[in-house]
Amino acid sequence: MFPDAFLPNLIVFLAGQVAACGYLRTGLVNRGVHLLVLTWISADVALVARFGYAHTGTVYVLALVVMQIVSIVGIAMFAAGRIRRRRPKLKEQREGMFREAFVAYLKNDLEPAEKLYQKLVRLDPWDASTRLGLATVLSRSGQAAKSRKWLRSVRGLDSDQRFRDAVERELESARPPEES
Repeated sequence: MFPDAFLPNLIVFLAGQVAACGYLRTGLVNRGVHLLVLTWISADVALVARFGYAHTGTVYVLALVVMQIVSIVGIAMFAAGRIRRRRPKLKEQREGMFREAFVAYLKNDLEPAEKLYQKLVRLDPWDASTRLGLATVLSRSGQAAKSRKWLRSVRGLDSDQRFRDAVERELESARPPEES
């Protein structure tokens, strides 16, 4: 989009930064950091190519295109995710899947429970209870490192500290054994 049009490129860049901050604020830190880093690096490459080397060719245009695509996709994903998670039909579907995953976990069917929890995380990445369920299943199935990763993500999403005690207990049980 318009390599030499400063204002549209600035607006796209700033909108991408707002989406990245939205991800950071709502607990999806990895997505927010990746969006921030990719937009800043591509914008920096474009600015250095244009003003540092007076180059308006492929490198400059490609860096701008990457910045624009990453920003627009980040904005769209954030907005769609936040809007989708409020839809009543999706809430009902999530609740049914969560019950099914929890029942599978209680029956010690860890593989189906893990698959259902992963599907739920894809449906609603902001659901801390689903991430906690996935972390618990991973811990019980012997995947302590993955479990700790998911538990840390629950901490980021758990702004009202509802799951703090459960996360601490799970982190304690997923801790690697001390080396002698």
